[in-house]
This record gives sequence, C-alpha cells and structure tokens, in this order.
Amino acid sequence: MKSTHIPEMSGGIETVPAATGTLIIDTRLRDLQTFTATLGEDAVGTAASVSWEPIAQLAGGTQKVTLKTWAADGATAGSTAALVSWLALGK
Repeated sequence: MKSTHIPEMSGGIETVPAATGTLIIDTRLRDLQTFTATLGEDAVGTAASVSWEPIAQLAGGTQKVTLKTWAADGATAGSTAALVSWLALGK
C-alpha cells in the first residue's frame, strides 16, 4: 500500500502462500530506491527466512517485486504460508 502521507513510501504485510513460497507484489513506486522484507511472524523450519527480487519494469509502470520464503536449510523454498512485512522507498 502506498502511503497517503509520505508519497515516496509504500509497504505492507502480505501472506506468501504455502503452495509456491513466492508472491509478486506491486510497490506502486515508479523509481525504487530501497526495499526491505522480513518475516512478520516467528520463523518455523518450513518458512525461516525471506528474500526478494525486483521484476523487470515495463516503461511507465510501477516496480513489482517477488517475495520468496525459504526453509531453515536456506536452499529449499518455503512450504508453509508465512506473513512477510515489507517496506519500499522511492519515487
């Protein structure tokens, strides 16, 4: 959700589904300058950490990001639905 008070900021808490361990979100910002994501709940063996990756942006569009959860081994995709908190700054 883009902030109505600080237009250069957006963020939210999303549920990354168990089926894929990934979720695409729209930052609603055209020029992403910084992004961070973290688990919004206690880590479990099947959803222990989060990573993110920007998606190639279409001209004139807003920046989308893929959130990914990972199992405790750090190499296996998350297999439990998990809340992820994210924050983006840009223009």
